Amino acid sequence: MSHVEQTLDALRQRYGDVPTQVMNGHVSALVPADKIVDAVAFLLNPDGGFTQVMDVTAVDYYTTTPRFEVVYQLLSHPHRCRLSLRVGVPDVDGVPTVPSITGAFPGANWFERETYDMFGIRFDGHPDLRRILMPHNYAAYPLRRDFPLGYEEVAFSHNAHEIHSRKPFTPQGLARAAEIKAVQPSALVGADAPPDPTYKDSWKQPIEPTGGMRQHVGLTLDDASTIGPLAVSSQTAESQDDPFGETMVMNIGPQHPATHGVLRLVTELNGERLVRVMPDIGFLHTGIEKTMESKSYLKALTCTDRTGYAAPLHCNMAFSGTVEKLLDVDVPLKAQYARVILLELDRISSHLLFAGSSAMDLGASSPFLWAIDARERVYDIMELVSGQRMMTSYIRPGGLAYDLPQGFDRAVQAYLDYIPGRVDQIEEILISNPIFLDRTQKVGVLSKEDAMRWSVSGPIARSSGVDWDLRRDMPYLAYDQVDFQFNVLVRTEGDTYARFLLRLQEIRESVKIAQQALDAMPPGRWMTANRKVAPPPKEEIAISMESLIHHFKLWTEGFRTPPGQAYFAVESPRGEMGFFMHSDGSAKPYRCHQRSGAFAALQSMPLVVTGMLISDLIAIIASWDPILGEIDR
Repeated sequence: MSHVEQTLDALRQRYGDVPTQVMNGHVSALVPADKIVDAVAFLLNPDGGFTQVMDVTAVDYYTTTPRFEVVYQLLSHPHRCRLSLRVGVPDVDGVPTVPSITGAFPGANWFERETYDMFGIRFDGHPDLRRILMPHNYAAYPLRRDFPLGYEEVAFSHNAHEIHSRKPFTPQGLARAAEIKAVQPSALVGADAPPDPTYKDSWKQPIEPTGGMRQHVGLTLDDASTIGPLAVSSQTAESQDDPFGETMVMNIGPQHPATHGVLRLVTELNGERLVRVMPDIGFLHTGIEKTMESKSYLKALTCTDRTGYAAPLHCNMAFSGTVEKLLDVDVPLKAQYARVILLELDRISSHLLFAGSSAMDLGASSPFLWAIDARERVYDIMELVSGQRMMTSYIRPGGLAYDLPQGFDRAVQAYLDYIPGRVDQIEEILISNPIFLDRTQKVGVLSKEDAMRWSVSGPIARSSGVDWDLRRDMPYLAYDQVDFQFNVLVRTEGDTYARFLLRLQEIRESVKIAQQALDAMPPGRWMTANRKVAPPPKEEIAISMESLIHHFKLWTEGFRTPPGQAYFAVESPRGEMGFFMHSDGSAKPYRCHQRSGAFAALQSMPLVVTGMLISDLIAIIASWDPILGEIDR
C-alpha cells in the first residue's frame, strides 16, 4: 500500500467519510472545512509523513453551494508523493470563510493572502490577512467567475477621477452607480451584469477585516510579534541599539535596479541597520491566470512564457505537463529527451542571469558582461529551434511545437563545450575576491528549518541543507527512464555566498545532464500521435478528410480535457514551478493557477535581514533571484 493510500485510510478513520478523486496519479481528498487545520497539522507531523504545504488556491464553482473550494497541495519528502486536500468553503455572516492553516504551517501565509485577494475568501485566524497583489483599496475579487474580463483604462492624475467613476468596482464607481440607480432604478450601470442574477454583485462586495485580520491602510506597520516575521514595526518602535527608541521607514524600489524588477521593500532602519523588511508586490500583476482561463489550452500556453521570463521553457513544461496529466497522453521519447536538453539550457541561461546581475549589484561588472554573452548563445539555440529567442512556446502539450532542426545537435554540443570555461572564469574572479566574500559570507543566513516551514524550494532550500530536487526525487520526462548521472548539490551554510556558489555549480551539473541526453537522443516522433490533441501532418490533410476535420477542429476550438483536477510541477531555477488546473470538460481551463517558487521564497526573505546593513540587503535580494513576472503574474 502506498503512503498516499495509507494517508487516505488515516483521514477516513479520523473524519469518517472522506470523498476522494484520482486522476492520472493526482489524488485529492475532500476534508470538512472545520477539520482542515487539524488535518494539515496531522499530516505534517512525523506520523503523517508530509513535510510542506506547497500551494493554496481556490476554485469558484459560481452557481453551486458551497460556491468556493480551497485546494491545498501537500508534499512528502521522505515518501516522495503528493496529496491534494480540498475544502468546501461555507459562508459565515455572508462571507466565504475557512480557518487559516498558518498556525500549523507558516509558509501558507502568502498563499492564503493571494487567495483572499483574488477570491475574497476569508481565512479566519490569519495573522495578516490583507491584499497582496491588488491595491489595498481595490473593491473586487478578480478571479471570481462573474468578474468581467476586459481591459482597464490607465488612470493618470488628469483623468483618474473620470476613469474611476466609470468602474463599477471602485468606491467612486459604486457611489456614481448608487446615484444613477436612485434616479433610474432600472438602469444598467457599469459592466454588463453576469448571467445569473443571484450572483451578479458578489464580486463587488468588499470584505471588512475582522478577527485576526488588520486593515491595510497606506503603510500601517504592526508589531511583528503579533503578525509574524513578514511585517515591520511602527516608525517609533523601541530598539535595543537606539537609545532614543526611534527608527525610520524607508522605501527601496519598486524602481530601484537592485530589486531585480518592480519589487518594493518597505524597510525599517535603525541607522544603517535593518530592523525589519516588508516586501510589497503586485506592481507587475497582469491577470495572467484570468487570461488563461478565457483561452483554449494551446493559446493559454503562450501566456506562460510571459510569467517566468528568465526561464520560460520551465513554465511551458509545467503547464504542458499538467495538461498531459489531464489528457493522460503519452509523449514520444524523442520529445522527452529534447525537452530535457532545452530545460537544462534554460536553467543555465537563468543561472547566468542570476550570476551576472548579482555580481553587478556588488560592483563587479566584468562577470555581468561574460554572463550576458554566454546567455545570448542559449538564445541563439532557442531561435534555431523555434524562431523566437525568448518567448518560444516551444514545449507544448503532447510534445514540441516543431521537430528539431538540422544542426541542433551541433549547436548544442558547441555550447556544452564552451560554457564550462566561461563559468570557471566567472567563479575564479569572484569566489576568492575578499570584497565579494565580505559581502556574501554569513550574510542573510536562512536555516534549513525555516526553509522547510516557509515552503522554500530549489537552490535557496538546497543552499540551506534541504536535499531535494524534483528531477531526482520525483522524476519526470526522461529522468525516470534513463539513469542520468548528475549530482544534487547541497550546502549547509544557508548564506548569500552559498546561494551564489550553488547556482554556479548547478550550471556544471546541467551541462552533464544535457550532454547525456544529447548522446542518447532517440529517433522518432516529436509530437504525440493522438489526433485529438496534436494536429495531423500537412501531408495527411491533402489525402484524408478525417485529418482535415481534426486539423480544423483543433485550430478553431482546441482539444477538450476530461473533467477533473491535476497538479504537475518541475524543478525550475527558482524551485518548484507547478500548475494546478480544474477542467470542466471544455476546451478551456476552468481554473488555471501557477505555483511560483519565487513567490513562495520571497515571503521568507524578511526572516534573514534583521541586524543586517542596507548594503547587505542588496546582496540578499540578489541571492533570492526574484523574477517579478512569475511572482506577480
